Amino acid sequence: MSDYYITPEDYAAAEELGVSQETVYQRVYVHGWSIKRAISTPLAKRNAYGWVENKHLAAQNGVPYRTYLNRVQAGWSFKEAAGTPSMARLDTVKAMNAAKQFVFSPEQLEEARRNGISPKNAWRRVKVLGWSIEDAVSRPVMSNEESLQRAKEAHNSFRQGNDDYWKLVIAKKVKEA
Repeated sequence: MSDYYITPEDYAAAEELGVSQETVYQRVYVHGWSIKRAISTPLAKRNAYGWVENKHLAAQNGVPYRTYLNRVQAGWSFKEAAGTPSMARLDTVKAMNAAKQFVFSPEQLEEARRNGISPKNAWRRVKVLGWSIEDAVSRPVMSNEESLQRAKEAHNSFRQGNDDYWKLVIAKKVKEA
């Protein structure tokens, strides 16, 4: 067995294990495998998710491979993943929007409007930022000036902490010298 050239005997040995010449070539010259490894490693096991047996059922129900795979990985049985028809794209979007919508009472929405808070901003405060509903609808939106002032204060406290750190480092070096 040569280190650089795949011989006809190497190809024959691989064929006996069910590895095609193209696969051996790719493994050696593209992926950098040794010839011995390339001809002795069997092909990866396919169909771990039962697609071969269920692709006809999936096709009947309009379930693409990626959807089938996602369903199986989410814990669905093979038959259930292939047998449950896919939703139309518009239905999927509607279902996702319904699941993520948060319904405020009319009184809460009115309070939010009085405080200059849009329903979308109130929803974001509750769902994304984790605020309580009361805070989300009652705390007015900061003005640009307030936001800038808070940023300056945060920067100054960071800077002060950083200055203290460097004073300690310099004092330690002076003490060591």
